[in-house]
Amino acid sequence: MRIAQVNNNIRPVDRESTGSIAAHVGLLSDQLSLHGNEVDVYTTHEAVTLANVVPFEQQAHGLSVSEQTEAIDNIVKKAAEKAEDGEYDVIHAHVWPTEERLQLWRKLSDVVLTCSVLHTLPEGDDKVVVEQYGELPFIGFSHAQTKLLDVNWIGVVPHGVDTEALRPKITDRNTDRALVIGKILSCKAPHNAIKAALAA
Repeated sequence: MRIAQVNNNIRPVDRESTGSIAAHVGLLSDQLSLHGNEVDVYTTHEAVTLANVVPFEQQAHGLSVSEQTEAIDNIVKKAAEKAEDGEYDVIHAHVWPTEERLQLWRKLSDVVLTCSVLHTLPEGDDKVVVEQYGELPFIGFSHAQTKLLDVNWIGVVPHGVDTEALRPKITDRNTDRALVIGKILSCKAPHNAIKAALAA
């Protein structure tokens, strides 16, 4: 199978990356390649992967937000053109699903399978836009996401944590403690964990 993995230009794809998206795309691209697929990864030129690297012309460093968005749009269009020419069977997008990009995926739906991974759940106007294209295939990063957005969910990326082996033992010592692991970003809702702890 011929697969395009469309990533952003913030961090190079690398399974050892400290960036979660870059590491995820790196692991996935390597495994797809090892299973005999032809994989193109659209990323920065410093990428470390078994797949074929299609580099961005511009790196994110030093670019304004609008310039970075334009660079990602250009690479999305490049992958779409190759798909229209019959070079891909699947486009797997790991970039924010703007309306322009979703319009492009809808246009391509007759010639190639496109799927967008929602690494972050859209809110407000962004949520309205995504749900307007809800018939397109989407992949979530948690089962909770699939309950909060009305789209065509085709799967959830497994987190890889053995929750049985890592289940905490409840004792008198730790019943009033909780641990939140991850980047402190509003989309990960650490404030909800704080509110829950204060209300307990």
